[in-house]
Amino acid sequence: MGRKKGIPGISFSWKRATGISQAQSKISRKIGIPLSKAGRQRKAGAAMGCCFPAIIIAATILAFGFGAARLAFAQEPACDWSITTKTDQMTDVNRCFIHSESAKITIVADKERVMFLTGSAYRNDALQIRVDENPAIYLGEIHSTSEFKDKARIAVRQIMEGSRLRTQFRDYPAGANGDAPICNLPELIRNCGAPMEQILNTKSQLEMIRELSR
Repeated sequence: MGRKKGIPGISFSWKRATGISQAQSKISRKIGIPLSKAGRQRKAGAAMGCCFPAIIIAATILAFGFGAARLAFAQEPACDWSITTKTDQMTDVNRCFIHSESAKITIVADKERVMFLTGSAYRNDALQIRVDENPAIYLGEIHSTSEFKDKARIAVRQIMEGSRLRTQFRDYPAGANGDAPICNLPELIRNCGAPMEQILNTKSQLEMIRELSR
């Protein structure tokens, strides 16, 4: 590396000699922006040193929020309603079987009724259905909306407006519990031609029968 020329211990700057450095310094103080390369580097370093902790904190918050969102998404039950359509050979009635493994239930829908099936080993499976935060509905052996009692109709009405379906019933060797998002279930039930006007009617079966008999 070559040695600098000049008198040892004395430095000479033509910018200082001509007053350019002093003028730059005055302008820099007025506008708040360094005009020299070294000044700009010092200001950038000071700004980075000031903002670095804030950057670290923001990055940590973003990472935590992203991780929490991924965890919530992973814990959210999947929408797994599947549909199979069959035609009754004796009546030519098209019947839909809408099943969810998460809910552990099959909903049968046709033009006459909506019915709940569990696949339990017991004839009386003591099925209970709960939609969202509504009280659980005990269906017992009455699983169809065409029955005289209204519990199945109430359950279907809640499903048409709800977002979460939970089930509980007797099975062998242990009881079963299901939990699933309702997702597109209302649309599937409607598309199967279920008698929604009758089901959504808030009058009891007894009241409707009395009206028909007048």
